[in-house]
Amino acid sequence: MSNAAADDGRLDLGDPATYDAGPPWQVWDELRTSGPVVATRSTMLGASFWSVLNWPEVRQVLGNDTNFSSRYGSFLGFGPDNPDPAGQRMLVATDGERRRALRASMQSYFSSAWHEPYLPALLDDFRSSVADRLGERIDFAQEIAWRVPVLVACRIFGLPPSEAPTLSRLANGVLLAEPGVPRAVATHQATVVRAEIIEYFEALVRERTARPGDDVVSALLGAGADGSVRREDVVLNLLSLLVAANETTRLALSGAVVAFGQHADQWRRIRADSSLIPSAVEEILRWTSPALGVSRTALSECVLGGAVIEPGDVVAAWLPSANRDARQFPDPYRFDVGRTGNRHVAFGHGPHHCIGAALARLEITALLSAFRPQVAEVVIDGPLRYTHSNILNGFAHTPVRLMPAHEPGRHRARQATHAGTVATDR
Repeated sequence: MSNAAADDGRLDLGDPATYDAGPPWQVWDELRTSGPVVATRSTMLGASFWSVLNWPEVRQVLGNDTNFSSRYGSFLGFGPDNPDPAGQRMLVATDGERRRALRASMQSYFSSAWHEPYLPALLDDFRSSVADRLGERIDFAQEIAWRVPVLVACRIFGLPPSEAPTLSRLANGVLLAEPGVPRAVATHQATVVRAEIIEYFEALVRERTARPGDDVVSALLGAGADGSVRREDVVLNLLSLLVAANETTRLALSGAVVAFGQHADQWRRIRADSSLIPSAVEEILRWTSPALGVSRTALSECVLGGAVIEPGDVVAAWLPSANRDARQFPDPYRFDVGRTGNRHVAFGHGPHHCIGAALARLEITALLSAFRPQVAEVVIDGPLRYTHSNILNGFAHTPVRLMPAHEPGRHRARQATHAGTVATDR
């Protein structure tokens, strides 16, 4: 990795604690001055990797699974020296024809066409979840944002809505830890939850084997009828789908509410003009970038952003950084619901483009459509707290007040002075 400038070691980009105060925008921008691809070392992970910071190079990595492979793992810490046990078994860690077959078996259950008939129900859920609490202080991330993504996940898995709280608890325990918890303790806690999820889905797989339905579990079992997908691999993919369906969309929804609290003029634009909702959805995705980073392993030598990448090198594509690349996004640190040409990489790019992208867009659209006539203003009413993760990006706690549109003067709260204590505009 001698062909690129190394970072100065002031931040460990592999350490979840690095992101406790939010994405390190300033550090990424400073690293960018050395080049779009920078040699990086994580002391905590005991691993070296290339940090890919700019939009063109991120797309180059994610768009080429022939040279940049997921088979060794798609998260930091995995690589040729420490391969992900789910490699070539779980969709996110699978390449080639096997990835195409797995994806094809599941794709229809993540299409907007399959879920659009339920859009009125999504709208009603968002409305009813806050109807009696307008003007009150709520933790939107913990109390509201999880509901719709997990209810949708229940539909995909063919489960009743009553299972939503259980699925949410399980999903939250895999990738997210509390700040300050020792790494060994956090790893043990995640392992325990992962085992519980596997047990849960093993029971569901047994049930669907006996009584197939119109759901993704049955579809995966059908795809493996010829022996190409083992039952334990079906369980692994269900685990991955649960975490992805719950966490990333929940973070986008929470981030949207915070963004409108910090940029009240943009919410007023939405309320005045519903035609801005589609572009607002894309800007929310660019702005929040719920997936923090994804990694790939180079299979052959190549040049990327002026750096010589050797076989076996791990490259980390930082999606939020790419979504603030000024060469692609004019005035990238401005939240603009009318932004055009918004080719963000919040969902990744290429062969592993997020399978649930259309569904996430539908859920964010439902949030904006439901709140537009209902909420006059979002007031941040307490300190915001970020997720403790080197995989996910967003808020774990978001104390806000959703001020009622029909009583604009009543309950108005002053913006809390500590609401600006986290660096959320950058």
